[in-house]
Amino acid sequence: LGLLDRPYWTLDPQADLQRALHHFLARPIRPTSKDGYRKGLKKLADYLRLRCHRPPAEKAVNWGYYLGSLPPWLTQGARDFVAHCRRAWPAERRRERTSSLLSHLTRFLRWAAAHHPLQQIADLAGAGFDRPLFREFDRVADEL
Repeated sequence: LGLLDRPYWTLDPQADLQRALHHFLARPIRPTSKDGYRKGLKKLADYLRLRCHRPPAEKAVNWGYYLGSLPPWLTQGARDFVAHCRRAWPAERRRERTSSLLSHLTRFLRWAAAHHPLQQIADLAGAGFDRPLFREFDRVADEL
């Protein structure tokens, strides 16, 4: 709080404490100490939100995990589909349902992208059933 030099009720837990974190990360200290500072600042941000009657920080959806290994043409379609579905979800459940939908939607797609190059939609369906991707899928399914 001394680094920020402002009363606690005027602090923005996200932006101001991020500035404090950059200050600690720039110092020559051990990685374990940096982790401790990072955890402490997160707890301080939670406390400031509670004390100032602000809503808790919403966890962000890890889009990179779900869509990072997919080709761009498939990624945009998945984002559009999720955006379409989110319209009907209650605001308090959107993050949870987005993560759940992305998990179910991309599980096979991520596996497929890791085992076979996906250049077009035919690599996934229709004429693609006799391709190496699906032979590999059958082989893995037999091992389970």
